[in-house]
Amino acid sequence: MIRTRILMALIIVVTSLFMTSNVYASYDRINATIYADTWALGRNSNYPTNWNSDCADFVSQCLHEGGGLPFDDIHGWYIYKNLTGFYWGNAWSVAKDLMSWLLYYEGNNYQGATYIGN
Repeated sequence: MIRTRILMALIIVVTSLFMTSNVYASYDRINATIYADTWALGRNSNYPTNWNSDCADFVSQCLHEGGGLPFDDIHGWYIYKNLTGFYWGNAWSVAKDLMSWLLYYEGNNYQGATYIGN
């Protein structure tokens, strides 16, 4: 679990270096990296703990909490808490859906990430 979180933190750092220049204007790759470093070995209690593997959730937290990317309710990249608990979209917590959202969403001001490798 700890190795996975450290690996995901490294992925955040590398991904942020190769994102296209048209990335949403408020994205802060430095703060995303700091957030990843801060929580790689711990758990932010503002988020649920009910996933067996929280890799996609951790990356989403880094992009949102650290990087400042706004929720995308339309395309399923969000997490909210209400009186009964948390609810979230697939792109927030499912790795393949997060990858699709990062690569293909081309909404207002955000042109998607660049995929490098296989």
